[in-house]
Amino acid sequence: MIQDKNGILSARSIVCVGDRTSIARAMQKAANGSKLTIGCIGGSITEGAGASSWSTNYASLTGKWWRERFTGTEICCVNAGIGATGSILGVHRVQEDLLRFKPDFVVVEYGVNDGESPADRRCFEGLIGRILLSENEPGVMLMFLTNKEGTNQQAWQAKIGAHYHLPMASFRDAVWPEIGDGRIKWEDVEADIIHPNDNGHYLVAKFITDRLAEIHAGLDAYTSLDVPNNIPEPLYGDTYRHAQILGGESIIPEAMGSWGICRQTMVLQPGWVANGGSMPLVLQVQARNIGIVYKKYNSGDMGRHATAKNIFWRS
Repeated sequence: MIQDKNGILSARSIVCVGDRTSIARAMQKAANGSKLTIGCIGGSITEGAGASSWSTNYASLTGKWWRERFTGTEICCVNAGIGATGSILGVHRVQEDLLRFKPDFVVVEYGVNDGESPADRRCFEGLIGRILLSENEPGVMLMFLTNKEGTNQQAWQAKIGAHYHLPMASFRDAVWPEIGDGRIKWEDVEADIIHPNDNGHYLVAKFITDRLAEIHAGLDAYTSLDVPNNIPEPLYGDTYRHAQILGGESIIPEAMGSWGICRQTMVLQPGWVANGGSMPLVLQVQARNIGIVYKKYNSGDMGRHATAKNIFWRS
């Protein structure tokens, strides 16, 4: 296991200290013995890809930190990571996959899955806004990973994070200089070109929990924890702040046609699959922006993933 004995990597991982009040509020709630929910949302890294077991991925290790600090308090951990997806799908599914569990603290990780388009920026900001405005007004921390080229979407995502005064940490900022100088090999912390191995997941969790430990150590200094989370006006827009996914459990088709409901093909709600024939599936939805989420099967052993495709727009 790679160690950070002098805390150099951890210190370098800090992108922004941010406003920690909401996280402190969650800790005070746990200290008082109230049930707490910890959530993580992101792509395959959050889901646990590259880790040797469920218990060694960064989300589980983060939950372990909360349980060890607040013994006797019920800590529920929700891993809302789905591989090969970005915040465009995350903002649509966040209610069903995360917010309905009423999280008190959330880590958001989409630094290597998002693109650079205006839509990506609006989706990511919409996701942040929805989490911050959800029932428990949770504390939010952004985490930025990297690919083997040392690139990610940290620059513009951190701009959004700073706009909302969020704590932010970067695995890339901490580890990439060590790789460049030859003190750490890529293979020491990564299982492939994107996904951390157990060492990498350990470091990701450490960069998160070191910040949490700082808040916990100074918890007595937070005297105004009941301040509502009044977020600023959107930086790129609030187009996706009310986005949702309608599937086999949340919408009844006007006509099934040649289609049938299928519970095995989607990682989200049950979807529909054509059973032959040419009769259409008819759905009536009132919306400004309508898209389709479908399961894409790649050739050979390349696997499969959920894809969001915009098919209709009306201003």
